[in-house]
Amino acid sequence: MRFGRLARYLYRYSGEPILPERIFRGEADPDLVARFALASRVLSKCAPEKFLRSESSVGQASEERVLRILRSAEIRFLYLWERCHVDVESTKRASLLALLASFLMVAYGAFPAYYSCFNNSKLPGSLCMFLTVEQLVSTLAFGLSLCVMLFLVSGSFERTLANRRARWMYFCAQLKNELSAQ
Repeated sequence: MRFGRLARYLYRYSGEPILPERIFRGEADPDLVARFALASRVLSKCAPEKFLRSESSVGQASEERVLRILRSAEIRFLYLWERCHVDVESTKRASLLALLASFLMVAYGAFPAYYSCFNNSKLPGSLCMFLTVEQLVSTLAFGLSLCVMLFLVSGSFERTLANRRARWMYFCAQLKNELSAQ
């Protein structure tokens, strides 16, 4: 469930793409800008100085409107980013709990599996021991593979989140710098 929510926030944006020009003109919705920035990499690749310099003049009211949109979008972006980051950290902890549960299942199931094989068949004890170890190793392998999968996917999401946050911070700093220079 967490992976679905993370994938939706990080890779799916159902709204209309936010063009940087709309932000620079002060026409963008801050919530949509934040969602778009979290779901894509487009905003970090725009150059606000080129757009702002190409405009004949950016008035004080327009500049204030852009900064207000940017501040609101930044607050919303950080809120969404933190929610996603909490899900990633929670998934990492779940992978550690799955690891612990895997070892507990093996430890708890060792004697009953051996006892069942030894008492309910005419197999020698060494063969029952081998069959029990085989069963326990397969159980442990399944648990460990689940842990590794959870950890790798959460690591991938964590890297994506870090990249999106760095791009967002760069975009905001670049835009604020250009607006303050004028």
